[in-house]
Amino acid sequence: FSGTNSTHKMLDNIEDIVNELYWYDREVFKLYYFQNNTLVGLAEQTGISRTSIFNTIKRVKSYIKKRLNEDSKINKCNS
Repeated sequence: FSGTNSTHKMLDNIEDIVNELYWYDREVFKLYYFQNNTLVGLAEQTGISRTSIFNTIKRVKSYIKKRLNEDSKINKCNS
């Protein structure tokens, strides 16, 4: 059960980080990951180029990883 709690905490942290993003980045990320869209499908639905969507998702993933690493370092220092 402790693994489940840590997974839920990680998902909550990711959700908080995603909510900090600029609206465009947040919405593209949510459309891609939470609605199981492909890059091509999302490009067709939105009229946004596949390259632009790809770069946005790549940038958001990097930002989330950076923030999770920062939070992890802070939690280790506070332990």
